[in-house]
Amino acid sequence: MYTDAAKTELGSVCLQFDDQNKPQVCSYMSLATSDAQQKWLSYQLELYAIGMAFRQNETLFLQSEIKIFIDTAVCVALEKYKPMNARKTRLIAYLSQFNFKVHYIPGRMNRGTDAL
Repeated sequence: MYTDAAKTELGSVCLQFDDQNKPQVCSYMSLATSDAQQKWLSYQLELYAIGMAFRQNETLFLQSEIKIFIDTAVCVALEKYKPMNARKTRLIAYLSQFNFKVHYIPGRMNRGTDAL
């Protein structure tokens, strides 16, 4: 899964590899942020994008090992993240039910979600 967030929108692309090890698109997600969300910090928007992508594909992801590629280095250390309010606590609790690893990629390499 590749995710990206900007002040005004969130996006994700979920891929699955076939028998020939070629990526096949499972889903796309693109959302506009609200006025309140536009005041969030970039890493908060990235975490929200991850949460929304998981919610969209919940039945598939609950049984799979997921690799998340993201262009915000803060989100790579998600297991060390200490939520500061109830909204973040709920999001981290929701994400904890999935088996995933977060990998950092430079923003210029994250082209798929930038297009959304």
